[in-house]
Amino acid sequence: MADIVPPPPLPFDIEDLDHSQPAYRTFTGPAVTAEEANTAEWRRAVLAEQTAGIDQVNGLFLRWGLGFALSDPRTLAWVPSGRIGYWGGWGGSMGVVDLDRRMTIGYVMNRMGGDILGSDRSADYIGAVYEAMT
Repeated sequence: MADIVPPPPLPFDIEDLDHSQPAYRTFTGPAVTAEEANTAEWRRAVLAEQTAGIDQVNGLFLRWGLGFALSDPRTLAWVPSGRIGYWGGWGGSMGVVDLDRRMTIGYVMNRMGGDILGSDRSADYIGAVYEAMT
């Protein structure tokens, strides 16, 4: 993984936000500095399972790391096993970070599909990338 570069200072005072709103909670904690995120321990935690089960929003079985879904054939059989984090978007977009193979795959379509996590097109594209790597 590449080192995390800290962002520039926020263009507003955080204390002006409503403290009960998600934006305030997002900006105020828990704090993660670039130095923390660049440690081996933090990087291992990104792909360590934090929780698993049926997602309350999309109804899919998901294994979660920190900010990424983790590969599991019950969710997307076309994402291989290993140290892989991924996420996709409504319409078919998909991003895959594969540490074992030292590669990242991104797919953004120019025509949205009706899928909620990946699509047949993203599955074909990502499958072709993995096929080319073998």
